[in-house]
Amino acid sequence: MKWFAYNFLFLLFFILFSPKFIQRMIKRGGYKKNFSNRLSIYKNINFNKNSFNNKIWIHGVSVGEINIALELIKKIRKNNDSVFFIISTNTSTAYKIVKKEKHHDDILIYFPLDIPLVINRSLKIINPQQILLIEGEFWPNLISKAKKLNIPIHLINARVSNNSYKKYLLFKTFTKDILKKINTITIQSESDYERFIKLGANQNAIHIVGSMKFDLVKSSQNLSISKFFNIKFSLDKQKKIFFMGVSTWPNEEKLLLDTYRSLKNSFPELILIIAPRHIERVYDIEKLIKSYGYKIIKRNDNINQKMFKDEVLLINSTGEINSIFNEIDIAFIGKSLESPNIGGQNLIEPASKNTVIITGKYMDNFRDIIKVFDKLKARLIINNSIDLKLKVEQLLLDKNYLNDMKIKSNDAFEYGKGALDKTLTYIKLK
Repeated sequence: MKWFAYNFLFLLFFILFSPKFIQRMIKRGGYKKNFSNRLSIYKNINFNKNSFNNKIWIHGVSVGEINIALELIKKIRKNNDSVFFIISTNTSTAYKIVKKEKHHDDILIYFPLDIPLVINRSLKIINPQQILLIEGEFWPNLISKAKKLNIPIHLINARVSNNSYKKYLLFKTFTKDILKKINTITIQSESDYERFIKLGANQNAIHIVGSMKFDLVKSSQNLSISKFFNIKFSLDKQKKIFFMGVSTWPNEEKLLLDTYRSLKNSFPELILIIAPRHIERVYDIEKLIKSYGYKIIKRNDNINQKMFKDEVLLINSTGEINSIFNEIDIAFIGKSLESPNIGGQNLIEPASKNTVIITGKYMDNFRDIIKVFDKLKARLIINNSIDLKLKVEQLLLDKNYLNDMKIKSNDAFEYGKGALDKTLTYIKLK
C-alpha cells in the first residue's frame, strides 16, 4: 500500500509540476539533448564494455554532488583500472561539467524518473555491479529494485537537512524500509548519525567521515583581479581591499551595495565585486548597481584595458571565481541571510585561499561544515546590513584582526579535510 501511495504521489507531483520544470529548463537551457534518458531511453550508448570487469553507477543531483562524484571516481580509478562509471545527474549545468571532465571510458546520462517501469528498464539496460548515491539521493524505487537484484547501494556524504528530517519522520515506516536496503551510509557528523538511526537505517551501515566538500577544492590557476577584469588600478596591491559577494541571491546585492556606499568614502581602498549565483540575473543586478550611482565593469566586457575608477566589478561568467579567490580579502557568502529554507552557499573554496568568511545565520545546507568553522571561530555572522557594515568596518580598521581571520579561515579548511579517503575504506568495491 505504501509503495502504491508513493508511486501515485510521485506521478501526480510530476504531472502537476511539469509546466514549472519545463519553464525552468527552457530558461536555463541545455536540457533538450538526451532528455529521453529520463525515460530510460538510451540511444547509441554501449553500457557493456567487455574490457572492464566492474561497472559502477554513480549519481549526483546537481553541481555540488557531481563534484563529489568526479573526485570519488578519480580516487577509485587510481586503485582499480578495470572499473568504469555510469554517471547520472539531474541538471544541465552538472551535465556540462561531467561532459567536460569525465574519463573517456565513462558514460554520462540524465537520471531516470523514479517510476517502477522506468527504473526497472534502466537497471536492466545499465546492469551495474554497484550504485553510489551522493548526499540526499535515496530514491525509493531505484533502491528497492537494486536490492532485489542484489546490487550493493552506497549513500555517500549523506546528510539530512532540518526540513527533510521533519518530513521523513512523518513517513518513518516508509523511510525505514528504504534506508534498511542501503549497504553503506557515510555521513558528515554525529547529528546526522542520530537522525539516520531514528529514521531506521542499519546502525552497522553508518560511518561518520566528515564532509567531502573539504576535499574537493582543486588547484586552479590564480589570476590577478586586474587581469580577470582587464583593468588597471591606481592603488598598489598593498592598499587594495577586495570585498566579494559570493554566489549572491536576490536582495543580497542591495545589502552589499548599502555597505559599500557607507564605507567607500572612509576607506577608498575598498573594492566591491559581485558574483551572482545565477548569471541570468546579471541584467537586474546591473540596474540595481546603476541606481546607486556606480558604473560597472563586467568580466566579459569586450573592451581594451581601462583604468578602474571606483566602479563595481560584476562577474557575468560561471565556474571562474576560484581563480581570483587568492586576492579576495573578505567574502560574504550568499543565500545565507533571509531564510532557513534556502540554506547558504559553499564557503570552503574562499576559505582555502585565506579569505575572511562572513555569512548570514542561515547555513543549514552546510550545517556540519559550519560547525568546523565555528569550532575554530573562523567566520563572522551577520543579521542585516548594519551588522555587515560594522563587521567589514572592524576588519578595515584593524589589519591584524583582518589577517587573523584570514588565517583562521584557512585553518578551518585544513582541519576539515580527509572524508574522501575515509569513505573509500567503508565502500566494498569488487
